Amino acid sequence: MQDKPLFSVIMPVYDGAAYLKEAVESVLHQTFDSWELIIVDDGSEDNSYEIADTFRKEDRRIHLLQHENGSNKGVSASRNLGIQQAKGEWIALLDADDRWFTDKLQKQAKIIEKNGQLTMIYSRGERVFENYSGPKKKKPYGTGTPGLLRDPFLKTLKGFETPTSSVVLNKTLLKNAGGFDESMDYSEDTLLFHKMLLLGDLYFHDSALLQARHHDASAKQTVSSKKMIRARLTVYLKLLEFEPGKPYRKQISFQAATTGMERVWKYFFRNPFKHTPVLFSAFKRVFLARPMLWQHKLLALVLPVRMVWADALKKNQPLALDKIARLPDGQASPAARKSRIPSHD
Repeated sequence: MQDKPLFSVIMPVYDGAAYLKEAVESVLHQTFDSWELIIVDDGSEDNSYEIADTFRKEDRRIHLLQHENGSNKGVSASRNLGIQQAKGEWIALLDADDRWFTDKLQKQAKIIEKNGQLTMIYSRGERVFENYSGPKKKKPYGTGTPGLLRDPFLKTLKGFETPTSSVVLNKTLLKNAGGFDESMDYSEDTLLFHKMLLLGDLYFHDSALLQARHHDASAKQTVSSKKMIRARLTVYLKLLEFEPGKPYRKQISFQAATTGMERVWKYFFRNPFKHTPVLFSAFKRVFLARPMLWQHKLLALVLPVRMVWADALKKNQPLALDKIARLPDGQASPAARKSRIPSHD
């Protein structure tokens, strides 16, 4: 066994006993053997720790960690703990209910060998929807420009679909990016990926290298819809505070006002009375964000006009500003019924 493996596989687990064995075995069955597996038990209440400990005793490449006093600190803190102990040059992420195809690390090792200055590699994956009362359904996911993408930050800033368990990250650059943000419990991986794309090149392998499971247990761990709605905005606001992102302040600020706020506005228009606090909370964060440009703060206010304009152009229809507050299904909110704003040609 090599003292310094190429890959350190980081696997956080919380009550994942039902799928943990298959996830670990998918690492053991890799055709590429320069790896270590670090399992971080995040205060599981089932027998996840015992399952992981059995594997640890059988293979010296497998390590098992816990937080102090066996506490539960969340996926970001668990990944960071594993990264602190990692010996590999590259960090490979694997969720405890996903599984890799056997050649996953082999293919990514070849990519590393052939390309310098890489910060991140990812691939397509298969989503496996497991319903206990019905058959499994598989859907491909993961998008990007195949091959090497230089200066990838601006090209991916609006968003790109990344199967987390397909990702490998340069450990040195990962630490320079500050690791996973432990204050976030949704889109913390998206934030880190964007930070790292400020520091080097990106490679997208255009074929599936893993299966990601979606099942009843994972659904129960889904965070609240309010956090999901605000997550993209949070990512952009935190990117504005990241020092290497300063040259891109204008572009990040614009995305915060548009892509970040668009989801908040759509959520608001579903039920304006109920979701007003979410909208006000988002506005407060936008207007208190010092690095954000003032003109983009104003844009966040009038974004519904822009949204309706873009929708009209797509449909090749004249702009009707009286539909600003309409819902996606065409049902107008009370505000829209009362207002009739003339268009200006």
